[in-house]
Amino acid sequence: MTMRRTLSCLILLVLVFAVDAAVAEEEEAAQLAFDPRGTYIYDEAGSIDLEPELELNYLLWQKDVKSGYEVVIVYPANVLTLEEMGVWFDNHGVGKAGRDNGVVIFIFPDNTVYGLIGPGHDKITVSHLADYDDALEGLKDDKVMGTLNLVNAILDDIDDPVVIEEEESFGKKVGENFDVVIAWIAFLCMIVFAILVMKDGFQPSDLGFAAVVFVVLLLAFGLPAVFSEATAGVETDYGVITSTHPGSYPFTETHSVSNGKTTTYYTDTHIAYTNDVTIKSYNLRDYSYQYETRKYDGVSQIRIGEYRKLGLNAKTHKLIWEPSEFRAFSGGKTNRYGCPIDCISSGVAGTNQTAAVV
Repeated sequence: MTMRRTLSCLILLVLVFAVDAAVAEEEEAAQLAFDPRGTYIYDEAGSIDLEPELELNYLLWQKDVKSGYEVVIVYPANVLTLEEMGVWFDNHGVGKAGRDNGVVIFIFPDNTVYGLIGPGHDKITVSHLADYDDALEGLKDDKVMGTLNLVNAILDDIDDPVVIEEEESFGKKVGENFDVVIAWIAFLCMIVFAILVMKDGFQPSDLGFAAVVFVVLLLAFGLPAVFSEATAGVETDYGVITSTHPGSYPFTETHSVSNGKTTTYYTDTHIAYTNDVTIKSYNLRDYSYQYETRKYDGVSQIRIGEYRKLGLNAKTHKLIWEPSEFRAFSGGKTNRYGCPIDCISSGVAGTNQTAAVV
């Protein structure tokens, strides 16, 4: 009887950890399948103020995370031809490679608008773009509100996720309900213990078996939940550099040279280069950070207007790692499918075509 219980315990142990490993592998695959581009507003003409730009970025970023569909708004400095718009689309990789999950809306200085999409029309089609005229009402008077109306109209057409991704990891869900998990584990152990007692009466080994079940399930679900709680306090945000202040300071290092009998010490002087930057996040919070390096080029090239990815403490919203550069290039291409979206005047870039293929 003892051998059979031990064997059952080992089988249970293997099954629980196998399920846990499968869930972890599925989560990792989902994460690899989706990565937000981070930047969705490109104001090359200086058409809108910084705060509305960040808020629009935040809105489109959240929608990208939820649906897997990228909506990118560009305010070019000049009116572009269809070919130039296609080059911009391809150079910025809107949408994921092999998927058609991205649309670029060009809003020109004369308030004409053109929409360009990938070759497969996954969520937004040319016919969708042609129907957005009403959404652009008011663009001439208020470019921000006109853009927001257009964005909301596009987002209304994006219903289902394009990629499959868990918004919360399995471990995080368990961690948030850790007390419930432990309660169910204890309840399961009580059932196991009761079955054993009813089967052949109370035996001291019954307690040991129930304890083993409890420990196994605790290791499989409890510990991952604890570690998940430790890492769940990290959140991601994005922001734009609003100010820079390069500087430098000298510092010395002491070195030693030994020939086996005597040791000689000497010092040399180096220059550390710094750049104190201020970053305004998509949530309109201001963060200060000092970049430091021994190479001048490492910090001197940091510019106002550059975007950074931020790792924040979820509770205090303080920076917990260095704001990092990221490449907002998700791999998508276009076959120049698109059409003008009439607003103030008809047509864009010298054409009144309703669709184009190059």
